[in-house]
Amino acid sequence: MLNIHGSLLPRWRGAAPVNYAVLNADAITGITVMRIKPKKFDVGDIVCQMEYRIPDRITAKELKHRLAPIGAQLLWKCLLDLDNHLNNAKPQPNEGITYAPKFDDTYGLIEWSTMTATDIDRRFRAFDGFIDVYTHWTDGTRVRLHDMVSPEVVSTLELDRLCGRREPSPGFVYYHKKRRIVCVKCAANTWSAFGSLAPKGHKQISAHQFNNGFIKRAVNPLVLGQQMT
Repeated sequence: MLNIHGSLLPRWRGAAPVNYAVLNADAITGITVMRIKPKKFDVGDIVCQMEYRIPDRITAKELKHRLAPIGAQLLWKCLLDLDNHLNNAKPQPNEGITYAPKFDDTYGLIEWSTMTATDIDRRFRAFDGFIDVYTHWTDGTRVRLHDMVSPEVVSTLELDRLCGRREPSPGFVYYHKKRRIVCVKCAANTWSAFGSLAPKGHKQISAHQFNNGFIKRAVNPLVLGQQMT
């Protein structure tokens, strides 16, 4: 029996290879057609492989859609000359093994004090559309994050100067009126920004609406943090 896997095995064995490729900023991924080993996952001999260069800032959801037809084409290629491919199948190397286990809701939590804007961008693109990417407001309310702005764009906005705070701490929130985005200070003196958000109990709202309903009403300092217990 054969199986199609969404990575270049033995890299990213497991249930979520595409998500982990994006999360870890891989430049190359691909498709593997392999033999199935009974009661073992993603360790069978490699029958065919095809590389795919990952476009900049692509999401895991988009990447899955792009890899699907490649997988179908590669499987068809194998079937057209199946005996030859099976006879030339090779065991997976022992070097370069990584794992892509199932992820749960906790993977979507943003830790502003330890994650840079680049880290958050990768996490957002890896998991958005699969699980919530979220933080907590000052009162502990869970807030889903949407429409993330490219870190390269955010880095040009001079937010440290505009926010009116001297060395704001990670989690500090600033609303950029001209861009109409909610900006949050991250680790390593970086900023992330979002065009819309969805506080628990609310539908998805624009950054402008979030500013009026939450930021303006908050007690200083405006800092996003951990879930309150």
